[in-house]
Amino acid sequence: MNKNERKQRRHEARLARSERKKSGSVISRMVSFSLLLHLLDLLTNAVYRCLSRGLFGRAFTAYSSEQTAFEKGAVRGYFTERGSDIFRRIRARLSNAFERSYLLDKFGRFIKKLMEVPIRLYGNLFLSFGIYSVMIYFIEQLMTDFGDWDSGAVAVRIVLIVISLPMHMSSESLGHALSRGALTRAIFIDALGFTEEDLDLPAKRTRRKANYAVMLGMAAGLVTFFIEPLELIITASIVILSLLIIASPEIGVMLSIFMIPFYSFFEIPSLLLAALVLLSTVGYVIKLVRGKRIFKLEILDVFVIIFAILMLMSGIISAGGVASFTSSLLCCALLLGYFLFVNLMRTEEWIDRCVSALVSSGVITAAFGVLQYISGNMSTDWLDTLYFTDIEGRVVSFFDNPNVLSAYLVIVFPFLLYKLFRAKTARGGLLAFLGAITVITCVMMTYSRAAWLAMIAVVLLYGLINSRKTLKACLCFGFAIPFLPYVLPSSVVNRFM
Repeated sequence: MNKNERKQRRHEARLARSERKKSGSVISRMVSFSLLLHLLDLLTNAVYRCLSRGLFGRAFTAYSSEQTAFEKGAVRGYFTERGSDIFRRIRARLSNAFERSYLLDKFGRFIKKLMEVPIRLYGNLFLSFGIYSVMIYFIEQLMTDFGDWDSGAVAVRIVLIVISLPMHMSSESLGHALSRGALTRAIFIDALGFTEEDLDLPAKRTRRKANYAVMLGMAAGLVTFFIEPLELIITASIVILSLLIIASPEIGVMLSIFMIPFYSFFEIPSLLLAALVLLSTVGYVIKLVRGKRIFKLEILDVFVIIFAILMLMSGIISAGGVASFTSSLLCCALLLGYFLFVNLMRTEEWIDRCVSALVSSGVITAAFGVLQYISGNMSTDWLDTLYFTDIEGRVVSFFDNPNVLSAYLVIVFPFLLYKLFRAKTARGGLLAFLGAITVITCVMMTYSRAAWLAMIAVVLLYGLINSRKTLKACLCFGFAIPFLPYVLPSSVVNRFM
């Protein structure tokens, strides 16, 4: 054996050892070569072939071919590619009108100037606002001979003064502070999609602006004679948020998703959601006309438009009168949210932000439900005490019905699984894991049997779509089912049975 042959054999031995390391330990290799798992692999492949060739597979894979045929058709060609001269002329005139708009130009400059203002000037604003609002409150008490003392109203005024004190110690601009802070950076850059160039602006120092801040705070303090400070702050926040949504309609879409469990705090939740959708639509249309956003018509959009027309016509010709027409308008306004999402959320970053918004609000809702269970503050309105005497109550969190809460959490759960298995960092994976445990615990505490079955179906379907090893895991889990009654609480087991 010559030298080259010995080198070749040593090289082949190293390759063999590396392949054995890649294949896993001796036990894992023995398991992989077992007859039972080999037969299970064959069964899994047969099941997936049947699914891919059947109705299930066509439902998940046929849309691209149908969309391709639609793009070559006359309907989409008339309204998009080839276009109509009338639509083009209208869009050109509207675009010129928006580009020359005085309000849009001033709004952009106003936002930029707000980011360039030093934080200490905002401190002057809050300090002046707090001091004058306190003075107005004492004047009101003198006029009423110190009747009812509202400690909450006084606390809001004092908080304004306390917040203003650390602001006077900073000379950097508001935009620079927002881009450097950990929490504000996560909100404005990571969540809302602003760039550092939009926020990180140098501070402009002028004495005149300091006087303006003091006078503005003074005026706001005097207004508290008619309006409570908290109501004034909420109104100003709503105005600023509305302007931000018009400037960036993606923020409105994300806020609509994040607010899903919190709409119940308002008297008419659907009306608030419709207002957010309409405001986002206004911002989207302005961006679309100016050529800064796109609108892509797909075959599914045509059916949504037809459904909206039928919904509107049902309200017009319904025997319900004005109430039916109002309901149909509300439904059509909410349907605009579909077009906003499919046309604005076209990048992986924005879709991931929407998923994060949905998951965050879902975990907050679940955590509040778990706290309800720990504190014993549960609802007994939806419990049959005749058959389930061992259940003290069911959690409802921010909803009035435990079944609605569980249905919402079941919808959120697959997105949590996505965040868990696609996490790019250990911190993200840990947060997703803790969120998933919180959601599962809250769903259990709702004692909704349909939700329990739906959660099992969600996990099974998600696993089948993402990995063929799911059937193996189901087989292994099947051997553990007889031991679950010894692990789960007796109330859960009795309820499930």
